[in-house]
Amino acid sequence: MKSKALTYVMLVVVGIIWYQVFFRVKNNLLGEDDTIPNPNQSFEQVNAMARDTVDLQVNYRDPFRYEKMTTNLPLLSESPKPPANPRAAMNRNPKPQFAWPNISYHGLIRNRKSSKPLALIRVDGLVYNLRLGDEIFNSIYIKSIEPEMLTIKYKKLEKTVERK
Repeated sequence: MKSKALTYVMLVVVGIIWYQVFFRVKNNLLGEDDTIPNPNQSFEQVNAMARDTVDLQVNYRDPFRYEKMTTNLPLLSESPKPPANPRAAMNRNPKPQFAWPNISYHGLIRNRKSSKPLALIRVDGLVYNLRLGDEIFNSIYIKSIEPEMLTIKYKKLEKTVERK
């Protein structure tokens, strides 16, 4: 008898829960919309929110570069002032020099069937097998491959790397 009474009580509880779920869904689907203002209707008072501004503290090391941290970094909210004379600014800021990657030439591989030699090159710790005219990184090309040295070219700059 106890189990039948418990079953009936549980049925009533489940019925109440489903009743509440049904009416919540019905009210959300068929609920009344907010009042739509007329085109000529004016509002007495408009609640405008004040603009929120934040100053970021960016005096930490950039995790994607291997440069030393500088503590005199400007805040993002501080905008750089334009120079009074643009030509003076051009003369003050020289173009950055191109930094060659760490390249070492380890030797030459020749195939008897091919006339193009293959160079064994290590660039920043990664080993590559490259032919004449292949690109190492952005715009760095192999200009010539010889048994004792390798010539690479970046735009108008050339560098010769001796074999190790």
